[in-house]
Amino acid sequence: MVGRSEREAPGLGALRHRVERPTPWQPGTQAMNGDNPRRTVTVPFPEGLHLRVAAEFAKRAGRFNCDVKVWKGTEAANGKSSLELLMLGATQGTELVLETSGPDAAAALDALSEFLSSPLDEANDPAPPPKG
Repeated sequence: MVGRSEREAPGLGALRHRVERPTPWQPGTQAMNGDNPRRTVTVPFPEGLHLRVAAEFAKRAGRFNCDVKVWKGTEAANGKSSLELLMLGATQGTELVLETSGPDAAAALDALSEFLSSPLDEANDPAPPPKG
């Protein structure tokens, strides 16, 4: 009998996609050869890609008419799913590759990479609702 710690939790295997890492993104390659645009960003947040950041990223990604993938090494996550983003376990300093495809791919890549490349501005973020 396999112990609980040795088994994979049901359903979690579907959240992680192990595939070969994409070739490094280089400016100008998307327009020339038809590959999906990619950009590498480094996670600046001291707490890493935590829940608030993942939720905001997924919300912003959902505004664009395109697919968004976030790569950490050989693991890919749907950029429109905060749960999949959290499953990447990206800590401060982790390099992530953003990949977009679809009609709004270029605009999404610019907006999402800018969001991930800059620290959160706590003063302009809405405060969490009061407890009680």
